[in-house]
Amino acid sequence: MAFSNTFHPLTTSLTRPEWRLAGIGLVAGLFSGLFGVGGGVIVVPLLIATLGYDAKVATATSLAGIVITSLAGMASHAALGNVDVAKALAIGLPAVAGVLAGVALKGRISSAALTYAFTVLVALIAVRMLLPRGGHLHLPNAGAEVALAGGIGLAAGIVAGLFGVGGGALFVPALALAFGLPADAAAGTSLLAMIPVSVVGSLRQRTLVRWHDALLLGVCSTATAFLGAHIAAQTPDRALRMLFACLLALTAMDLARRARQ
Repeated sequence: MAFSNTFHPLTTSLTRPEWRLAGIGLVAGLFSGLFGVGGGVIVVPLLIATLGYDAKVATATSLAGIVITSLAGMASHAALGNVDVAKALAIGLPAVAGVLAGVALKGRISSAALTYAFTVLVALIAVRMLLPRGGHLHLPNAGAEVALAGGIGLAAGIVAGLFGVGGGALFVPALALAFGLPADAAAGTSLLAMIPVSVVGSLRQRTLVRWHDALLLGVCSTATAFLGAHIAAQTPDRALRMLFACLLALTAMDLARRARQ
């Protein structure tokens, strides 16, 4: 299935592939609001599985779409008072350096190897979501907290550059672990931290980004991000984590099957 790699305005008469992209964007926005992730762990495999994207194009396009998705999700959580700007900077700025490293590494990896690696990443995140949340580490001082957050931010940035995710799957537990943020505040703060990571990552891979598709994904995600944030505020954390883990496990199995083929 071929898509234009040049930007053109969205129209009201969408083609069948564009309707699929719109649906993927709606799902990404919902997950953004619910879990504080950019939606890349869902977007990338769906682009590969339903629209036949090459893995490298899927990761680059996903990162570009996540810019809008993260903005929408962050604004939704900010309206609920769930965004800590200082902590977002502490974890997000080191992640920018990480995403540059991840993009450079991706250029040395084949699309098949990237698909396998992403499958493993999705499976590991699913397992982590099922485990009980750990408590706050109670580090000795603020400097130690910032150092831990920065180290995890750097790792999350590398993951973002490699796999086209915003890094929220690592940001959220890191914010809870290093700073003791509750789940809703970690989600909102994670989304703010993702914005510079996604901007830098997508611009570094701009020749691979399908800009029209990324815009459609991002714009559609805004329709459900606010809904996701409000559902998260009303739903037990454990139930949300189990649902997300189940979906990720199914995604990993489907990606593994396609990678073998």
